[in-house]
Amino acid sequence: MTKMSQCARCMKDRRKCGHYRDENDTDCPQYKSARQDHDEEEFNQKMGIATIISCGGLVYVVFALCFAAYFENPIVYYIFAIPIIMLGIWRLVKYIKNRKLKKQMKVNNINMKDDMEQMDIQLPDSTTRTSLMVALRKLNLQYEFDDNQNFIVTYQGEHFRILADNDKIWIQVQDLWWYEASLDDIDNLALLHRAVNECNIRDANKMVYTYNQEEHEVGIHTLRDLLWLPQIPGSDQYLQTTFDTMLRSHHFFFRMMENLRREEFEKNN
Repeated sequence: MTKMSQCARCMKDRRKCGHYRDENDTDCPQYKSARQDHDEEEFNQKMGIATIISCGGLVYVVFALCFAAYFENPIVYYIFAIPIIMLGIWRLVKYIKNRKLKKQMKVNNINMKDDMEQMDIQLPDSTTRTSLMVALRKLNLQYEFDDNQNFIVTYQGEHFRILADNDKIWIQVQDLWWYEASLDDIDNLALLHRAVNECNIRDANKMVYTYNQEEHEVGIHTLRDLLWLPQIPGSDQYLQTTFDTMLRSHHFFFRMMENLRREEFEKNN
């Protein structure tokens, strides 16, 4: 239950009740849960019943004493006193049972708290990088790190680089330099630019190209940004699917290049 909903029980204008603080994560001091209300109501009912029984018992005893004095026979008093004695015994037994039950509940609450604390100690603080390592191990994929501590993963013969920081909930999967072409072939370079643009329009992965002036080449890369939280179920399958779709982008690019080349051929002829 949020602190805002707690303060809804204080005043109708919950933002101005004076108890709720956005920066404070503790319980509202004025909040009383439905369970607490129910327990207090049940307790008040029991106290009311106990008061009625006590008053009734007192009246009963006074009546029994008067009745016994009128007949001048103590046996009559004993006869009237038997129900009071039985009621007292019943109340004593019930009180003992309630004490045992409360004591057992207290012990159970302490044990539960200890178990929760032990569980918190045993569970590691999962971060972006550690959860990524777990997913790679589930896929039986070996990885190493480059000079910048980025993950280098080999999947189906292709080398992927993964950028992951613990202070971010996003990771980037990179498939670098999987296609290279010479800068001297102007016609092929024009087709390459058009194919990359078409792939970016139709594909979920982002495709980019960079020029290597030293080698006088152009290279194609595929990038994919992923939301990566430790709480995501099936993160290993999520990562494997990403690898597969990025590999399929190769075929998509080559098919696009072939289609554009055929279009150019038909125009020229």
